[in-house]
Amino acid sequence: MSKTQYHIFYLMMQADGIYEKSVEIHEVKRHLPIPSGSVSLYYALWPEYRRKSLFRKKPKEWKFLELQKELEKLKGRAECDYDCWEMLYSRQFQEKAWPMAAQDLPFCILQAWLYAQRPFDTLYLPEEWNQGMQDAEQLMELLIAGKIMIKQIDEEDVVYLASNYYVELNSARLLTDLQLRYDMEQDELEREIQKIEKEEKLTLDELQRAAVKSAIEAGVAVITGGPGTGKTTIINVIIKYFSKKGMEIKLCAPTGRAAKRMTESTGWPPQTIHRLLEISGAMDEDSKNQDDHGMHFSRNADNPLECDAIIVDEMSMVDAYIFYSLVQAVPYGTRLIFVGDVNQLPSVGAGNVLKDIINSGCFPVTTLNKIFRQEDGSDIVFNAHKIQRGEHLILTNKSKDFFFIPQRTASQIIEEVQTLTMKNLPNYYGFSPQEIQILCPMRKYEVGVENMNQKLQNRLNPKAKDKPEHVRGDVTFRKGDKVMQIKNNYQQEWKIYGVSKTGTGRGYVLDEGVGVFNGDMGVITDISDYDEELTILFDDGRESVYNYKELDQIEHAFAVTIHKSQGSEYPAVIIPLLGGNRKLMNRNLIYTAITRARQLVIIVGDVNLVNQMVDNSEEQKRYTSLALRLEELNESME
Repeated sequence: MSKTQYHIFYLMMQADGIYEKSVEIHEVKRHLPIPSGSVSLYYALWPEYRRKSLFRKKPKEWKFLELQKELEKLKGRAECDYDCWEMLYSRQFQEKAWPMAAQDLPFCILQAWLYAQRPFDTLYLPEEWNQGMQDAEQLMELLIAGKIMIKQIDEEDVVYLASNYYVELNSARLLTDLQLRYDMEQDELEREIQKIEKEEKLTLDELQRAAVKSAIEAGVAVITGGPGTGKTTIINVIIKYFSKKGMEIKLCAPTGRAAKRMTESTGWPPQTIHRLLEISGAMDEDSKNQDDHGMHFSRNADNPLECDAIIVDEMSMVDAYIFYSLVQAVPYGTRLIFVGDVNQLPSVGAGNVLKDIINSGCFPVTTLNKIFRQEDGSDIVFNAHKIQRGEHLILTNKSKDFFFIPQRTASQIIEEVQTLTMKNLPNYYGFSPQEIQILCPMRKYEVGVENMNQKLQNRLNPKAKDKPEHVRGDVTFRKGDKVMQIKNNYQQEWKIYGVSKTGTGRGYVLDEGVGVFNGDMGVITDISDYDEELTILFDDGRESVYNYKELDQIEHAFAVTIHKSQGSEYPAVIIPLLGGNRKLMNRNLIYTAITRARQLVIIVGDVNLVNQMVDNSEEQKRYTSLALRLEELNESME
């Protein structure tokens, strides 16, 4: 039997769910001694034979004699159908055999190829089918190499990257192990919560109270809701309760900006997930590059975190790999509380963790829907919830903090954005250009991030004799530029400096470490052609030096995509809107953009597009299976 034939056989077995990844291909040969030759394999792959109980048994139970007996039964039928398979190689096939075999055509083609021992490229098929056969061969190669997995979901074959599959599977196992139930005396619990309410001078509503109780009583709990629904209030009450009980609490968020927001709202010292897990500059041994697959954390299953409860904010931003790293480091008996807005855009990295955990139905979930934060008649939160409900916005410009400026051409929109950033908002609202963030739906086109950054740099930070700069390709980096890290670099060194005794310049080093991450924003503070280095001061106080060869890791951030803004908040947000891919221009996108603003939102563009985005509830589908893995584990435990 040829190598390719074995690939096909392996693929069919994997698709039928009768062969696990842990079994190597040589074991198939050892337990299934099929006679050599394509004809025999053709018999073995006959659809009717594949459905027989014999093929469903464990490899060790398969017997050569039984296989031979079954093959002989099918021999006559196969020979009778030979002419049908020969037609695959003729122009008559398109008119005669094609409709007959349409339901299972790829499999029929494989059968014919194996039977006649002819290459794929001799088949008379439309171009898309020939390409499909080439793709099938590549899949087989990846399958044998252990790089992909094939599983059945709802009687359909699903292909996974092997790494993604095992990350989801192991995450589900670890998370399920943490789902404990802590028996609490309800009257005592209620009294403790009431004491905290009195001390903090607040009153929880029914849903908020339920969220607090679920976080205390469950090993894993989820709290989700839109802006202004009281998530921060709940976090503060949970922290207060655990502190009173003498429990060790850890707070974390996916990004530095999100962690900084937690500090501002709770007064507690949160960290990024990467710092919580004590990221190391060393790479995993099997890693070939500095991506999420190669990150190394000091905190893991062998060296778990030492705490009683972990609260993770902005959970919608957490991707599958970071989540797996986190749950590995959580010891048995530690509570995990996930807080986030499920209506936000999913993580930039692979996965849809928060939504999958909620959809699994395996953990207590509290969905907050009452708006509490309606400060001074603010319309930001009000309009965000209208969008979430699919209701059109009333854009009358009678609001104090939510405005729409109609412009129909790209040049008009760009000019309006520049005027707002440089003149109107600083003069009338007191915002500095650094406090104003332009959020674009896309990177390309005239009102996309790339063009908008170029235009804004020329106006906000123009060329000057006292501003050193460095040209890289068609991009000019200049001292004073607002920039963003666009890829994770787990080895990038940084330092945090104190203030000098004179009150000016750098003082001593307060903290240092490694790791700068996708989405981190800062300002270029120095450029040295002599050293070929560029220095960036990030928003959270970290300072990092980049060699000129490393500048592919950063880009200008006067304007950023809405996706990149996740987890961040800005005093003022400007959203330019003009056309775009309908699938991308959806409700979640504009909802995410609006909820990034604390004090002011201005939409510039076409009102019809705004309404279209609100009407478009389609989300980009993510082919994840964490929810399925959790459901399977939960069912097996019942």
